[in-house]
Amino acid sequence: MSDEMPEGWSATDIGSLFAVNTPGHWGEDGGDGSNVFVLRSANFLKSGGLKYETAAPRKFDQKKLGQKRLAAGDILLERSGGSPAQPVGRVNRFEADGVFSASNFLQILRVRQEVDGWFAYYLLDGFYAAGGTENLQKATTGIRNLDFAAYLATSVLLPPLDEQRRIAKVLRSVDEAIAREIDVNEAAEASLDHALAATTPSPEKIGGHWTTTTIGEFATVITGKTPSTKDAGLWGGEIPFVTPTDMDGSVRSVRAARSITQAAIKQTKIAPANSVLFTCIASIGKLCLNQEPVAFNQQINACACRDATDAAFLYWTLRRLTPQIRAMSGTTAVPIVNKTAFSRVSFALPPPASRHEIVEVLSSISEVIESALRTISSLTELKRRISSDLLSGRVRVPA
Repeated sequence: MSDEMPEGWSATDIGSLFAVNTPGHWGEDGGDGSNVFVLRSANFLKSGGLKYETAAPRKFDQKKLGQKRLAAGDILLERSGGSPAQPVGRVNRFEADGVFSASNFLQILRVRQEVDGWFAYYLLDGFYAAGGTENLQKATTGIRNLDFAAYLATSVLLPPLDEQRRIAKVLRSVDEAIAREIDVNEAAEASLDHALAATTPSPEKIGGHWTTTTIGEFATVITGKTPSTKDAGLWGGEIPFVTPTDMDGSVRSVRAARSITQAAIKQTKIAPANSVLFTCIASIGKLCLNQEPVAFNQQINACACRDATDAAFLYWTLRRLTPQIRAMSGTTAVPIVNKTAFSRVSFALPPPASRHEIVEVLSSISEVIESALRTISSLTELKRRISSDLLSGRVRVPA
């Protein structure tokens, strides 16, 4: 909470914002007699909002249904869940029609009359975004539980109702802009899936202008290697060293967290420019199209291609073939597809002119996706900064 009280504001705590504060309920497996859809943490979308269509059909008795049925504007607070990379305490607003409730891992919050529902949501969302729940987790491994009593006792500042509404209106406008970009991204992703499917030729094309080849025939496959981590002189140079954690799904060259020196080259492998990197151990199927020489570790196979067009075509082909390649790993404790098996994976190969056309179409759709993702990231950061300023009273929204 801010050290200075903005004029007209008052100090309170999170618990005082709500007239209804009740845990969710899981109910029973009602089969065809289910009378409620129950939302869980799994229904929280990473981009914000709730995925209602995958809510679990359950059965409540009438008393529980009356107590636990969600109303539009209710806030769902994640009391149990989270992970090392995602603290517990996420919030979402319920906005659907129909009979819904929340699981017992969620808390149902409904604001009192003197509090704007959207303002309360942004207050809790801003608290979470600022890391406010990180120190309120009762467990640090496995499932995490929110120290709910401490959460409710957390001090917050409350502006007058009219100003709450003005603050919420500003933040909603940013959320609406983010939602538009998410729609663009989802439409482009659907177009990309359709275009990728179209790169699989009909049987009559094979043996005509199209041929069949393998990864090993089309590219030079190289398995990576990690230089000694005990020799400090091998690390911190100018050559990027790529591991699977650096591969975020972007088509373009990855930004490696580590690098090696020239002295380490003899202890590793170098993927030249116009290579496709593909993880074949543990997290099978991460890939990127690399446009500069990089070193890489033993979890990755690099496919060095003749030119940029062939590299891009192989990148998109491997994206389409990823489920098939993953299935080759079997059921071992650590999934692995060895270099030989990976090199033997076959695919349909069009003539060079068609390859170029396919790459142009897929790359143009990918650029739309990456542009939308960059905009979403920028708007999310903008929202974080605006939220911090408005909810603390450092910046006021004029009447």
